[in-house]
Amino acid sequence: VVHIVGIHVGDDISCRQYLILGDPINQVAKAESAAGHGEVFASPEAGQHLVKACNLKGDWEEAMKDWRPFRIADHNERFFDGKRRR
Repeated sequence: VVHIVGIHVGDDISCRQYLILGDPINQVAKAESAAGHGEVFASPEAGQHLVKACNLKGDWEEAMKDWRPFRIADHNERFFDGKRRR
């Protein structure tokens, strides 16, 4: 939930490689490693924005205190609703 930098090396004909750098990539990696099969996790940085836009349920408050990724959905349930907090 900050700036990232992306560059490509190569040409449009034979080969193109992409490199993306920045803290959001680290956030995604941490959230992905915390999630199990069929789960969607959010980074604490993303959580700071989600709490302003959604009503969250589950262990998100504890996760935010510990500054760790938390589950926002799995195969059977989502742990938020799209209604804005008032």
